[in-house]
Amino acid sequence: MVTLRNSSGTLVEAYLKSPAFHEKKSPLCLEREWFASHLARDLRLPCAKIVPVEVTSELIRMAAEVFQDDGAMLQGATPISKSLQNGPDLLIGSISLGTGWSEWTPVAHTQISQLKMAAEIYFFDTLVQNWDRVIHNPNLLIKNDLYGMIDQEESFVEAAGLEEERSYLPKPWMENGVANQTGEFEEHPLWQKIKNRRAISFDEIVRKFKRLPQEQIKSYGSGFEFNIWSRSASDRISEYIFEAIENVETVRDAIEVNRGS
Repeated sequence: MVTLRNSSGTLVEAYLKSPAFHEKKSPLCLEREWFASHLARDLRLPCAKIVPVEVTSELIRMAAEVFQDDGAMLQGATPISKSLQNGPDLLIGSISLGTGWSEWTPVAHTQISQLKMAAEIYFFDTLVQNWDRVIHNPNLLIKNDLYGMIDQEESFVEAAGLEEERSYLPKPWMENGVANQTGEFEEHPLWQKIKNRRAISFDEIVRKFKRLPQEQIKSYGSGFEFNIWSRSASDRISEYIFEAIENVETVRDAIEVNRGS
């Protein structure tokens, strides 16, 4: 976590994201996170805000001091400062949601007031192929009756995923494309909460997707960030979102079939 100063001078805490922080990270995790998080917030979902963070010599120096590079190397780990040096010049900072939040667990009680949002989060993750929000790794925080979404960096498998991801996870509007309702490592954390609540409809989130202007979606990849990150990945993700919106009712219908199974 780092402390950042926003445009108004306020200090905020943020979690840094980089493909260099973990050897199994997708090389396009920044592009995937950027699009998914902006899309979620435009759909009025409770997603943590993200900002671009420049990797400066000062940041690298502070990382070496704070995280004690010598200790990391003794344990056979790559020091954070080295990961910063070897990674992209621009990272993502995921702004902390604040205090009072805890990680979702299977025993977490779901209040009636949460069900509509639970359904919208589930639908969003299904449509954007966010396969990494699962029971054993929920990437979902709770605070009273509120949800907080974090870590969308494995979204958009078809557009920006690794070959093994694409071979495993088809587009959700294809046959058997919705497959996050079962399986030890595949089931979405909110599925059981909404499966039998047939009065909780997906119609509103479908309408939200269909109302999104194409120019708004294109704008996600039009900033200076993509002078550093992959412009071609940006184009592919945009095209995936357009195709997903064209097929949004098909995905809704497939989910409803799963509800009845």
